[in-house]
Amino acid sequence: MHRLLWIAAFTAAYAQVNDMRHVSITVVGVNGRPVAGARIDHTGAPVFIGPPNQPIERGTDSDGHFTLTTDKPAVVVRKPGFTSYRLRIDQDGDARVILQPAPPQRKCELAKIPGIRYQPMHDIDYSGVIISVPTAKGRKVVISGRGPSYSFGAPSNSDVWDSVDYSEVMDPRGVVDARGKLPNGTYWRSRSEFGASAWYVNVDKTTALLLDRLIDGDCHSE
Repeated sequence: MHRLLWIAAFTAAYAQVNDMRHVSITVVGVNGRPVAGARIDHTGAPVFIGPPNQPIERGTDSDGHFTLTTDKPAVVVRKPGFTSYRLRIDQDGDARVILQPAPPQRKCELAKIPGIRYQPMHDIDYSGVIISVPTAKGRKVVISGRGPSYSFGAPSNSDVWDSVDYSEVMDPRGVVDARGKLPNGTYWRSRSEFGASAWYVNVDKTTALLLDRLIDGDCHSE
């Protein structure tokens, strides 16, 4: 019995090791020039260490190059001021990523929608609010918070990897605004920066548009 368990554990470990993919990524702008300092996220590795919660160095070099070994299905290439790029990884090889400039920067505050309810939440090192909105399918929520717990951990790795549709932009201030559609047909969105975020998950398209109004409410160009 013990021998069978050992064989099963060895087989699982061997399969996991052999599932690793080795990819050389080159990141350039629309002008073809290398983009240095582009972050490679959602590799499955921790994003932040702390204190003081500084990003782990895993970005492109001066030639726009980055070598990656991972067993994850996708990574996201991010750089402030650019539209992010989700790169699917299914085999070893080279990948060339072209980052598009981000749209004009906008400043957004949470909108005021009739019937919304606020439920404060807090701990020693963070504060936030659960905002519920009446919809045709019951009340749905946007969670907004500030503190060390709120960072580029949102969007979650699983949402990034599993989404059949995915889009993201990182504005010049470093705010990540990502959204996607999951295989089960539900939608999610996360707008996050270091120390603050707002997001929703698991809603239909109509509800997503309503919650987008809440997140984007008072937006204007800066």
